[in-house]
Amino acid sequence: MQPDYLTSARKQFEYYKMLCEKTFDQLNDEQLFWQYNPESNSIASIVNHLWGNMLSRWTDFNHRWRKAQPQPRSRIR
Repeated sequence: MQPDYLTSARKQFEYYKMLCEKTFDQLNDEQLFWQYNPESNSIASIVNHLWGNMLSRWTDFNHRWRKAQPQPRSRIR
């Protein structure tokens, strides 16, 4: 019997969501927004970036205001 892909994918997302929530529950605001140095990103900044990226990819990827970036050509032949 072949596993249902959508069910499997949902379970994986729910599992990782649970792990993230348990991790965030252990951090206070200072830890969430802490940066190693001014050039580095905080946990909050990285999560915010991932959230926006996934929202864009899985909802309306081709926004009217967004110009598609050209894909680099592979040099491997």
